[in-house]
Amino acid sequence: MERLPELSKLKKLQQLNLGSNFFSGMLPVEIGLLSSLRTIDLRYNKLEGSIPHSLENLSSLVKLSFRDNHLIGSIPQEISKLENLERLDISNNSLSDLSNNNISGNLPHNLTLVYKLEQLNLSNNSLDRPLLSANFDLPSIQSIHLEHNAFHGTILENLLLYSPFLMVIDIGAIYMSGRIPREIAETSNLQQLAILDLSENNFEGSIPSCFHKSSAWVNGSRSTIRASTDAHVNFYKRNEYGYSGIVLSVVTGIDLSLNHLSGPIPMEIGILKGLIVLNISNNHLNGTIPDSFAKLSQIEVLDLSHNMLKGRIPSDLGSLTFLSQFSVAFNDLEGAVPIVNNFQTFEESSYCGNPKLCGYLGKECSKNPKLCGYPRKKCSQLQQEDKENEEKISRWVGDKPVLYACIAMEFVVGFWGVLWFLFLIKKWRFVWFKAMDGPIHRVFSGREWFPYAFLL
Repeated sequence: MERLPELSKLKKLQQLNLGSNFFSGMLPVEIGLLSSLRTIDLRYNKLEGSIPHSLENLSSLVKLSFRDNHLIGSIPQEISKLENLERLDISNNSLSDLSNNNISGNLPHNLTLVYKLEQLNLSNNSLDRPLLSANFDLPSIQSIHLEHNAFHGTILENLLLYSPFLMVIDIGAIYMSGRIPREIAETSNLQQLAILDLSENNFEGSIPSCFHKSSAWVNGSRSTIRASTDAHVNFYKRNEYGYSGIVLSVVTGIDLSLNHLSGPIPMEIGILKGLIVLNISNNHLNGTIPDSFAKLSQIEVLDLSHNMLKGRIPSDLGSLTFLSQFSVAFNDLEGAVPIVNNFQTFEESSYCGNPKLCGYLGKECSKNPKLCGYPRKKCSQLQQEDKENEEKISRWVGDKPVLYACIAMEFVVGFWGVLWFLFLIKKWRFVWFKAMDGPIHRVFSGREWFPYAFLL
């Protein structure tokens, strides 16, 4: 392993990109003397020590990444003086701050001074103080990730009134309680909001009926603020999606699952024609599935499971042609499942736990309610089987080196298998070369007359 080269004399250097080089040693203090720097990218090395306070001299700095090193200590307060800083990534170190580190206590109060900050990721830490409005006076912020912390208290009504460009809010699993403020859904300052994750908290009361105030949820159309915006979200609890760049301008979703919400599902949610993901499972919702859900023309994931919903599944939901993940398991629904489009292809676990439900996967509807549906014991078995299958798939897909190795192995075996087959069978070898010689001959013979065609 090598140490970073001497940099102090490069006074006019603007871009420093030495990522993924396995550099070791201390992060040099002299880096703060390069006042012309706009980008520092030293991620994926083995640098040690703390972040130098001399960074306050880099007034032109726009992007800073020390990700995946061995840095220790805390983030210096001087970073708040970097008024042009837009992207800050120092995750996966041993710092006492930022994502996947060991931060505790309150949010850094000096974040609000970085008024050009676009992305904030403080997820998977031990933050345990109430959220304050002062923490979010970030006029340029586009994505906020605070999930998996230990915040407590309620969400303040004016928490995000100063963030007109905000597209992603992920504050799942942070021990918040109380009601979901209507202001989060209806404020005109959040017209760009497309991804809202409030899952795994202790929210009570009803679901706000004013989510239609966001143009991104109503019709999926909003301005693409910045194609480089990155976000990583986990809406549907059995599938993880990573969205980045221009893709983020068309992805929309609301996740209110695993709370204590009650009351009927607002029919106004059916207005959200641009919504792609809706997860309101594992609550105490009652009433019926709104007929207006048939207007969710772009919906791909719809999870209403583990509630207390009654009545029938609206037959018009069969018109949702993009719907690929659907579950109403463990409710009190009755009657026949729609027999059109995707509804006959969903797994049995999508419907189980509804003793009065019938007509799916060949299960005939009987006049005797006791003969309809699956008992809950059977459903538990189905869910356990689904979970085991999904874990097997995720291990294969999630282990990228193994996946790539398998793909490469299949290519090598297939390629050499064909060559070996041609070597052994003379007849097929002649057929192969004849098939290849024909096009090659036509190409080269064409080149003989093609240059002279312009002389005719």
